[in-house]
Amino acid sequence: MLPFVNCHAHIFNSSCAPDYYLRMVLPKVLDPFANTIKAFLDKKMTRAFMVGLIKVATLFDKNKRKAFERYLSFITVGSSASQRDIFRSLLDNYKNIQNPRVVALTLNMDHMGHFASNHASINSQLTEMKELKKEYPDNIFPFISIDPRHLGGRELLTWVQRYINDDKFFCGIKMYPAKGFFPFDPRLDEVYAWAEQENIPIMTHCTRSGSFFIDTIDRSAVVAQPLSLNNNPKFMHPIYDRIGKVLADKGIHKKNFVWCNLFTHPEHYLPVLDKYPDLKLCFAHFGGSNEVIFKTPADYPEYLGPNWFTLIQELIQNPEYKNIYTDISYTLYNPDSLNAILKWYDQASPEKKLRVLFGTDYYMTEQEKSEKDLLANAMETLGPVRIEQIARINPHAYLSSNYYN
Repeated sequence: MLPFVNCHAHIFNSSCAPDYYLRMVLPKVLDPFANTIKAFLDKKMTRAFMVGLIKVATLFDKNKRKAFERYLSFITVGSSASQRDIFRSLLDNYKNIQNPRVVALTLNMDHMGHFASNHASINSQLTEMKELKKEYPDNIFPFISIDPRHLGGRELLTWVQRYINDDKFFCGIKMYPAKGFFPFDPRLDEVYAWAEQENIPIMTHCTRSGSFFIDTIDRSAVVAQPLSLNNNPKFMHPIYDRIGKVLADKGIHKKNFVWCNLFTHPEHYLPVLDKYPDLKLCFAHFGGSNEVIFKTPADYPEYLGPNWFTLIQELIQNPEYKNIYTDISYTLYNPDSLNAILKWYDQASPEKKLRVLFGTDYYMTEQEKSEKDLLANAMETLGPVRIEQIARINPHAYLSSNYYN
């Protein structure tokens, strides 16, 4: 029997997040105090006091209140332990599964804004992950998080190859465009070419929610016609049209959580896939629970559509792309969205069933359900036949590359 694999989990702690990370969830009036508030929240002794103050400050803003509670769950786990301790806590939930494997996705948070910050850089995060791989060689399978603003072109590829090589410490690449870059950025070109050649798996965040670039739109990568690694007008003209509408819509310029959807939009991968059709690429979360049940929030303008769940299905079904995957991480906490995915899955062809991966998005999901409950519910709802396919057979194919078998 192939091993059971959770293809989507996180174990970085709060020291990896920049001080200004909290700006995503605070009311604007508290922006100047973000660094100080984060310092208080990172300490268990002062966290309860600060939580009370924030709840009062967000009393009349339900969106901010919910966002803060989500951030607090991240802080509660992330500030209480090292990456090693978080990983061991995760494994404790899999005691009934023999030799479980976890894809641990690192996250480059060094470029979420132009603010000064004190935090552990991506290099520090990767160093710790490498040590964990030595300790748990059969259980942890780390992905390296890339950002073209960190390094680009040949430099970025060389940096990636320091971690993904015959030493087998890292087995894939993680991307999070919502933090401020486009997937068609030409600085990613050499990495894509190498990843396609070596069959390296790439995991990209693909939901409208999550973390995002938190500076102003005019200090981001959003210009009328950003450079692309593929200038095919068939794909770039619709993208430039969408960018133009974002730039013209002043009403969303201060709503980073809305316009940052522009970076992550599934259609913005089409120039990449047109150039690298055999790229092994997983669109995480299947678009997100709201998209799966067709309940996109009203404050998302029509030009940032169409529905992402549908778009990902179309990519999986496109015969030109043989290696498009998705996972059910985080989205699986919602019974309605999980059932909607299973309805699609059960009607899909055997070939399309190969493209769905199991994942939970630990510990981001702790705000919804504990990992233990999430896993138990998933095992019961999915059943042994589906679990065998999406948690054992499919991950084996997805994770295998010229370096990993």
